Amino acid sequence: MTSATGVTKLLPQRATELQTIAQFIAAGDSAVGRRVKRSTVVSYRSEFGDLNGWGAAPLSRRLRARVDIRTLVAFLVTATRHPADAEYVRASGSGWGHHASLVDPLFAATFHRTATAIGFSDAQARDQWRTLAKITATTAFEPHSLPANLFQLAAKSLTDDYRKAAGRTPRSWSTPLHGLKATLASLGLLPDATPTRLSTPRREAHWDVLSAAAPVLVGTLRRYLVQIGISMRPGSVALIDTTLRHFAVYLTEHHSDLTGIAGVRRTHIEGFKTFLVSKAGYRGKPEPAKTTTGMRLGHLRGLFDRIIEWDYPDAPPRNPIFAGDIPIRDHPLPKFHDDTEAAALLTAARNLPNLFDRITVEVLARGASQGRIPRPHPRRDHSDRRRPVAANSGREAPHRPLHPPPPQGRTAPAAMALSQPATTAQHPDVHRSRPVNPWPAGRHRRLRRSRGGRHRPRHPPSASPHHGHSGNQ
Repeated sequence: MTSATGVTKLLPQRATELQTIAQFIAAGDSAVGRRVKRSTVVSYRSEFGDLNGWGAAPLSRRLRARVDIRTLVAFLVTATRHPADAEYVRASGSGWGHHASLVDPLFAATFHRTATAIGFSDAQARDQWRTLAKITATTAFEPHSLPANLFQLAAKSLTDDYRKAAGRTPRSWSTPLHGLKATLASLGLLPDATPTRLSTPRREAHWDVLSAAAPVLVGTLRRYLVQIGISMRPGSVALIDTTLRHFAVYLTEHHSDLTGIAGVRRTHIEGFKTFLVSKAGYRGKPEPAKTTTGMRLGHLRGLFDRIIEWDYPDAPPRNPIFAGDIPIRDHPLPKFHDDTEAAALLTAARNLPNLFDRITVEVLARGASQGRIPRPHPRRDHSDRRRPVAANSGREAPHRPLHPPPPQGRTAPAAMALSQPATTAQHPDVHRSRPVNPWPAGRHRRLRRSRGGRHRPRHPPSASPHHGHSGNQ
């Protein structure tokens, strides 16, 4: 890592630590705020002394410092260009982009305008600026004067530290870093960044180079791309275009005697599979993911199926790609429960305190679709449903469990029969959706006999005699 002493002559005039501390205190928006900042400076000096003492302290001690002290340190490092180690910059959680905007507001505005002008959103531009501030914090250079070679070294150092801490490079770091290179290239601070995806003119130029080596082969592949472009989305066609160019590169480099697709046989497919897995994978992996390899082979299988059915003159006699060529993903299927474990799962689910959790586990265990799962209202607590009780009623509403126990002293079939609701066919007075008559049937007959003939019994107000149909009853 380049030290501050070795690059001092290359740096422009920069503020001293005392001047930066004075600016830090003056930035307080009130007397109370300035008094708090002075207290932070006193705590910082009592613990570390100055930036040299801070840099000599162990990393664990620097990270255990209070948040306000770490904020002051980040501002001092950014303003005075005192280099910080990559591990601290990653783990400190300080607002490096905010401090860089305070120190160099003009270049921050220029950077933001450039990033948005080439297609990045405001949020992506802020993420890129924060990434650049972290990189410059480790180099002792200002963002607008950072050499390209030092930028690459500092970015690699931070990337390695992120990968070491998380086991992989997080997207929150790799994605802004990738866009940052394009923005710096637009500002003229970096040479043209090598694109990870070829644009349409670059793809056409690549096809022209391949066509010079195998014109018949490339002609068939490009005709196929034009044909599927009529009915497929542009993004899908671009992915298939990449796969076919990989396949054309392999055939022209390793089987130069092959002039067209009609000559592709099983041996060529086996070699192409080895060619695919020999390439570097995404985000520093040694080989592509199995899903990527399966996607490439699936594209080729679709190519052979279609050109054979469309009777292309350059089509092979049969499809050389089998279903078994598609690699199996690394994620194994889950193990299913036996009857004992399933019963134990349902028993445990019935003891869950939340109603939605109990229903979800049981419905999923019984194989129901997820779309039929009832979802509670987000502002209501359904963990313990109770009937509404009038105020000052003196009693508590009865609790309704999810699975009420069967009545005691009865057999299981009888208990299940009693728990089922009565249907319309079980009551003689229900006909054509007519409501059930609350009066007993014997009362009807007694009224008719006492009043000398037919009589339509009175109905309570809640049951209309004309519900469901009209006319005389």
